[in-house]
Amino acid sequence: MLTVAALSSLILSLATAAAIKEPQQLLVDPEAMDPAVGQADFKKFAIEDMSDAKFRLHHHAAKTLLSDQSYLVLREGEIERRQSEIWNYLWSLGLDCGYWPDGETEGSQEEPVRVYMSSGRIFDADPERVPQDAVVALQNLTEQEHKNRRDMRRRQMCNFDQSDNDNDKKSSSDDDGSVRVPEPTWKVTVPDEYMQYLIPDSVLDEENQKIENCWREKAEKEKKDILAGKKSVRDLKMPDLSKCKKFENHMLYQTT
Repeated sequence: MLTVAALSSLILSLATAAAIKEPQQLLVDPEAMDPAVGQADFKKFAIEDMSDAKFRLHHHAAKTLLSDQSYLVLREGEIERRQSEIWNYLWSLGLDCGYWPDGETEGSQEEPVRVYMSSGRIFDADPERVPQDAVVALQNLTEQEHKNRRDMRRRQMCNFDQSDNDNDKKSSSDDDGSVRVPEPTWKVTVPDEYMQYLIPDSVLDEENQKIENCWREKAEKEKKDILAGKKSVRDLKMPDLSKCKKFENHMLYQTT
């Protein structure tokens, strides 16, 4: 008489064999795509060719054989591999598909308008709160800082300005014995009149905590959905390429 484990193993083998006996097909139908966009050739996992009924059999049998934790590792590995393949494919085409694979739910929340500078300095740039001339000035300072850093790196590569590199690494001690690291030579000083738009660390910490909590809740929900058979690589679809946008300066990023 077959034991439960042996019976589950038999069901798993039959379900998997039924799924992989047919030739593997491309995830994306090349004929349905614009020839100018290119072709994706991701090979399907065995469970992607299963009918819903076969997958349910496979799901329960695999969970019984592998344990919940091992089953999660298996399914999450498949999802992560497919996501990586699709991300690489989109990047090779220079396409920005927004919040894929999370859909439009996250995109419905507008990102705050801000100006980012070195040393974790983040400035509010919302036109409803910050005058346009201040926003432009902060953006110009950011561009100047980027230019300073780029020029310094070029000089160091050519050994034209080794002293700048040395100065960035040196530190000194204050009277109380604490170590004081000098500011990098490329860092731009923000005029006092614009410091009122600097976002306090307490606000940023609160925002980061909310984001971390959101991601944690999302990860827990995904785990529950995987264990319930509601989520797998079968549910991961290619984004609608017609709604994606081209990255600006994509070729520049690829060559630098």
